[in-house]
Amino acid sequence: MGQLEALQARWEALTRWREDVVSELARLPDTLRQFREGVANFQVVGKRLADSTEALEQLNDLYAAGTALQRQLAKARPPGADLVEQAVDDFNRTVASLLDRNPFLRSRRG
Repeated sequence: MGQLEALQARWEALTRWREDVVSELARLPDTLRQFREGVANFQVVGKRLADSTEALEQLNDLYAAGTALQRQLAKARPPGADLVEQAVDDFNRTVASLLDRNPFLRSRRG
């Protein structure tokens, strides 16, 4: 292969590379738009996850408070303790059923 043929081969390779770059640059605005949309969606999902986690942690705290109240009632036995104890027990079962539906909090409840 002579110098002229080598130069032509390099020129053709450079031309193909330029065409590839131009093609990629033409798609860049759409790619950036999709990227921005993906980031926005990710932020929404992250916020929802944080809000859900906070709500579930509050339920876990309610369950713990109900359990603590139940223990106090069992020790003190004030007048009407049976009614309050039943209400607390019903409340604890309701909260526990909500917590049992969340796999992240099952092992934390106690």
